[in-house]
Amino acid sequence: MARILLLDLEDQIQLRNLLESLGHRVISGQRTVLSTVDAVLCNGEDPDFRLIVSSLRTLRPGLPVAVVTPVSSVGKMLAVLESGASHYCAGPFGPEQFRWLADRSSTRTRSAAA
Repeated sequence: MARILLLDLEDQIQLRNLLESLGHRVISGQRTVLSTVDAVLCNGEDPDFRLIVSSLRTLRPGLPVAVVTPVSSVGKMLAVLESGASHYCAGPFGPEQFRWLADRSSTRTRSAAA
């Protein structure tokens, strides 16, 4: 299964547990070597999420990057996809959203699950 990096989502224990229950290896922390991960989940509530996504795209262009927010918003979804993120996932969260997101971690298709 995928090795998924959580950026600014380290405190999301339920998210970590859910991804691990789906068979994924969850990694957290800023010092992770990007070449060792299959996908990144980034906090869309971070004011710098656009810079983070842009930096990830520069460092590793094909890496799937999903931006996660607690509440669905069309404006946020557009900002996320315009930033270059591969996926947008908004709460309230259920296992099916993250299963869907994790299953697509190896694809380059841009999408939204709101």
